[in-house]
Amino acid sequence: MGTVWTKAARDMQELQILGRSMMDEQGIRLFWPLSGIRFLFSGTRLSCEIECTYGSMPMYAAVLLDKAPILRFPLECGRHTYAILGGMDRKQHEIEIVRETQPIMDEPDSTFRITALEGEGTVYAPKQAAVHIEFIGDSITCGEGTTGAPGNQTWHTVYLSPVNSYMRMLTAAVKGDCHIIAEGGWGLYSDWQDCQDHNIPAIYERVCALSQDGDTPYNFQWQPDVVVINLGTNDASALQNLPDADRHERLRTLETEAVAFLGMIRKRYPSAFLLWAYGMAEQSLSGVFRYAITRARQEGMERVGFIRLTDMNEETIGSRQHPGIECHRQAKDRILSYLIKNNVIPSSK
Repeated sequence: MGTVWTKAARDMQELQILGRSMMDEQGIRLFWPLSGIRFLFSGTRLSCEIECTYGSMPMYAAVLLDKAPILRFPLECGRHTYAILGGMDRKQHEIEIVRETQPIMDEPDSTFRITALEGEGTVYAPKQAAVHIEFIGDSITCGEGTTGAPGNQTWHTVYLSPVNSYMRMLTAAVKGDCHIIAEGGWGLYSDWQDCQDHNIPAIYERVCALSQDGDTPYNFQWQPDVVVINLGTNDASALQNLPDADRHERLRTLETEAVAFLGMIRKRYPSAFLLWAYGMAEQSLSGVFRYAITRARQEGMERVGFIRLTDMNEETIGSRQHPGIECHRQAKDRILSYLIKNNVIPSSK
């Protein structure tokens, strides 16, 4: 038996923090899906202390071992210690402990904070990621539909799992790390019910405007190599409910908003490749976003592109009428092929 230790997360220099986050006296505050900590561990057992508050829907955490998911569990309100590993072989492994649940818009005072690690073994700093990717999107990007059966239709956080999503798959494939800014139901210009206050560009430059503690300017010090934008599905839903006379003008508005959002991202990330990857649930606005990329290029923007992602079908649909894991795998393959073919990332990564 070795020495069992407990260390405050905020004091552990070996930890790499994933995603937009904030450090406070209690620990590492996480706001977005797949935000968390990464580190190397050699030892027999490991636990993590997490502080969490929420309302009616539980938050979920997940653990990855050597980039593969091994554990997913709901959190209890309050501060609790959760067993992560036991009976291990003392070989060195990469560990990631991440938040799975998107920000809950109606619960701005909810919290998810990693406060401490406890273990028997040694923690080391991980290698630097080969590629940095930012993902911007909606419920698809939050991994809604990747757990549960196709017949499960009730809205519940149990059905949101970005660990099973194309974002995590792509990030692992390129030995990278990622940031996610995504909220279910939201879009480029409006949400699925055409509420125009619920659009991602309006909150993009904040750490997390959906949380009362995260509604502060983001510093953009972390610079991605690639930004993948999968917005438009909820805008398409809103468009279907507009009077016919208003639809043409909305299409023009969406095109203009797409170009403006690309400009906002380019201002923050001068060197990143910006890829609008649209689809998985429907394709009706493909022409809008394809032309927005053309307009952006005509206005002098370089390193931008557009691809259509394969829509789900009866074999690849998941729960909540959302894409399932196989559809996400197809999206990962499509994006990875595009990035390699267009020399955005080397094929060896």
